[in-house]
Order: sequence, then C-alpha cells, then structure tokens
Amino acid sequence: CDINPVVRENKLEFYSDLIEQGKEGIVLKRVDAPYHGCTSRTEDQVKLKRTIAEGLNKDLDAWVTGFIPSTQDKGWSDYIGALVFSCKVQMKDGTIKDHVIGVCSGIPFELRKAATTYIDDKPSLNPDFLGRVATLSGQNISARKLALTHAVIQCLRPDKDPDGCEILTEEELLSLVF
Repeated sequence: CDINPVVRENKLEFYSDLIEQGKEGIVLKRVDAPYHGCTSRTEDQVKLKRTIAEGLNKDLDAWVTGFIPSTQDKGWSDYIGALVFSCKVQMKDGTIKDHVIGVCSGIPFELRKAATTYIDDKPSLNPDFLGRVATLSGQNISARKLALTHAVIQCLRPDKDPDGCEILTEEELLSLVF
C-alpha cells in the first residue's frame, strides 16, 4: 500500500505535476482537521480532480444535437432532463464523424426553461436549441463511449456554430480515458 505524500507548500505545482503524469487529482484537507479514512465526503476534505480541458490544453466546444426527457418523479418533470452535445472527431482512418461527446443534466433553470418546448403537453427540445454551441468540461473520457464523464456546460458560445468547432482526433479522446 502506497502512502500518499503530505504537501504543505507549492500545492499547485504538486497538483500540476500529478496531472502531467496522468494522475486523477488530489484531496485537499484542512490541516487542523482529523483524518477520516472513509469513502464518504466530509466538509474537511475536498477532492480536486483534473478536467478534460487540462488534458486537451484547449476548450472543448460542442453543439446541441438532442435531449433526454426528464424522469417523471424527479424535480424537472415539466422540463427536459438533459441536453445531448456532439462534436466532430477525426478517426484513425482519416474519416470525420459527428460523435456524441456529452450529456449535461446539471442545467441552470433559466436555460432548461428556454430549451424546453411542449409537444402534446410533453416536454421536448426547443428546436431553436439544435446546433447551439457550448464549451463543455468534464472529468475525463469514458472508455466505452468515448464521451465526457460528469459533463458540464461552462458557457454558451453564441459566437460559434457547429462548423466553427474544432475537430478532435480519436487519439486525443483516447489519451483522456482514465
């Protein structure tokens, strides 16, 4: 069993070095708090994990290609549940394809409300949202789907359309699988 080092100085440099080595992140702990050897979170310890932006060294812009309905017994039953985002990926054989890169469910209420329209009294995606570009972030890329885990919208990009989004390579995505 490896014992993790305790770092009290140059913490940002230590974190950056770990990320460059392909590590997942660190735990920041209050110095005066007791150690809790459990998997549950405490207010004395905070996980700081890498994001895909750190792995790519650039923003990940993608556009809305669909939605996922909300779960009816949850709080958003009158609105869409999540937005589905896609990007272009250049495959190893040189072909370029549209690829679902993330599903964002943690949408601010005003955005969720604007993105929702109703068809036969059921929440659906407002057609004006198809093709809207956003900068996304997430922890890493899943091995199975090559899509973001814990995808979040960092900001909307009204200055871009899908054709203005950078093409990712399959190699870039594979390098972010953790």
